[in-house]
Amino acid sequence: MRIKIFISTILMGGIVFSQVVINEVLYDPSGTDTGLEWIELKNTGVSAIDIGGYDINATSGDYLTFPTLSVPSGGFVIVHWNTDGTNDTDFSDNVAHIYTGSAGFTNMGNTSGWVALFNSTTHSSSTIIDYMEYGAGDQTWENSAVTAGIWTEDNFAIDVSESHSLEYDGAGDLGSDFVEQLIPTQGSDNSLPVELSSFAVEHVLDGVLLKWRTESEIENLGFFIDRKTNNSEWEEIVGYKSDNSLIGQGTVSFATDYEYTDRFIEQGKTYEYRLADVDYNNVVTYHATRSIYIDSNPLPTTANGFIVSAYPNPFNPTLNIRYSVHSNVAENNALVQVDIYNISGKLVKNIITTEQSAGWHEVQWNGSDLNGNKVAGGTYIYRVKIGNTVKSSKIIFLQ
Repeated sequence: MRIKIFISTILMGGIVFSQVVINEVLYDPSGTDTGLEWIELKNTGVSAIDIGGYDINATSGDYLTFPTLSVPSGGFVIVHWNTDGTNDTDFSDNVAHIYTGSAGFTNMGNTSGWVALFNSTTHSSSTIIDYMEYGAGDQTWENSAVTAGIWTEDNFAIDVSESHSLEYDGAGDLGSDFVEQLIPTQGSDNSLPVELSSFAVEHVLDGVLLKWRTESEIENLGFFIDRKTNNSEWEEIVGYKSDNSLIGQGTVSFATDYEYTDRFIEQGKTYEYRLADVDYNNVVTYHATRSIYIDSNPLPTTANGFIVSAYPNPFNPTLNIRYSVHSNVAENNALVQVDIYNISGKLVKNIITTEQSAGWHEVQWNGSDLNGNKVAGGTYIYRVKIGNTVKSSKIIFLQ
């Protein structure tokens, strides 16, 4: 559990502990950077906290020292990362606004950076009280935050799209405890459609097993999983529209366990997975990222069948079709044929007809027909035939 600012006050003979956390960060505003970045702090404790004399530092900017400011329980402080504006310390609306007033705070890193909060104008592992970093690990104050027990070594939050923010989900010391908010808010908590309590990846016999648990869900349509390896871009490998096991529970207050096995992996590679959910308004919220190195042969091809996966589905512009040639052809190649048909059963495109050895293979369809012309958007069927065995499924081409 994340350790936050602990300030004790005597109340009715007891000790009351209060906490301040880095609650939301907008580091890449829309358009050209003009100092529109902001950092939201929140007092999650049960009593007020005076943060006067505390320092905040973000991505090479100067240290901002807070003026005397009593933050009520549940109160928000918005630090505007630019020089223009008048401080507003009136908490009548439960929100205060502080402007840096220094040219050193012109902008934060658009692809990677950090935010560090100290309870003093001295800066060390003994005074750092909250920390987060995004886009990359091992940044300026990570070692001090790890020593202080408020961050996990070599961990970082995902790099989000322009104009989106990163918001703390309320517990934990991992980058995955900050989730992407498509519509940032100042002075309030966004309602997360899914309360994610765990997400883990494990190398198993037939691939990489991804398992996660939600403690509750609000209008959750379902999940999708992105994957990347080495320096590749994120690529959706499966989603609730193509795999019923990823359909959400809608709105529930009980725990639900989910899992998915990625069978199309290769030995000697490191894979990174990113989990996201989609709500009834088609708002996407990105959650945890996990990585795993595959150190042993993950190709469990079968003797009497094969595995096929097509992604993303729906797709535009390219569909990837992955399949395993079964192991009884290890010494003799199998004849493999991959075709695309329309919903009426008419052949649209022959992707390949060739002999292939046992193992995993992949082909692509770019939405063109036998003559190389683009087909109309709609539902199609891919058909993979290996030897005398055939598998097929519906796919949707978007235009």
